[in-house]
Amino acid sequence: MDLIELNNINQTLIVSLRLLPVFLFSAVFAFKGIPLNVKILLSIGFALVSAGIVSSQVIFPKLTPIIVFTEIMFGLFIVLAINITFSTFQNAGRMLDLTIGLSTANLIDPSTKEMGALFGVFLNLLAIIMFFSINGHHALLKAIFSMYETYPPGSLLQNSALNTILILFSQSFAYAFMLITPIITAVFIIDLIMAVSAKSMPQLNIFILSIPIKITVGIIVLAISLQYLIPLVNRIFSNLFISLGVL
Repeated sequence: MDLIELNNINQTLIVSLRLLPVFLFSAVFAFKGIPLNVKILLSIGFALVSAGIVSSQVIFPKLTPIIVFTEIMFGLFIVLAINITFSTFQNAGRMLDLTIGLSTANLIDPSTKEMGALFGVFLNLLAIIMFFSINGHHALLKAIFSMYETYPPGSLLQNSALNTILILFSQSFAYAFMLITPIITAVFIIDLIMAVSAKSMPQLNIFILSIPIKITVGIIVLAISLQYLIPLVNRIFSNLFISLGVL
């Protein structure tokens, strides 16, 4: 091999080290149905295509154990930011299950093959569908490659990276509550009506009656409010891309 070919292989391997954790562990690509070797080949393929573009922006050092460690650490931090963002929808689903009385119901998540909260699984799958429908995977890869300008290969993570992760973590709970605010409001009104009914008609078992009513109202309000939640979902994903740009 000549020097140019060795240099191209070196660049491809370094880029793939930052991409590999994203394809292996992130909530976007962590489908159990995708074989491990396919994920590895995808990361190498994307690295092969993008290495030439990245090399025009930064200078690649030789592949050493230190470079391997730092690039994998960058990849894991990116995975952490992605998974925190998608945990927003899982947390919203868990709170929704608890609110309408389905906290004991579980469903197998087809992406992870594990049991999860009923609405948590639904909202997480819906978020993944919306992520790809708005070309979020393109924006994600673009944000990852733009990080090479701030953090070229061999760089160490700064304190701003930890601050960014903490901000994403705190915003995750705020966004989760915002996603289910219409349902919580509707169920709260139902609880007030049931409380008044229990006082005026004590002979009725209001607790038993309230369970199917809250479930039905919760599902109906969720179905109606989904179309109005699209701007909020876009905002959640945009916040992820912006955060990766300043990681």
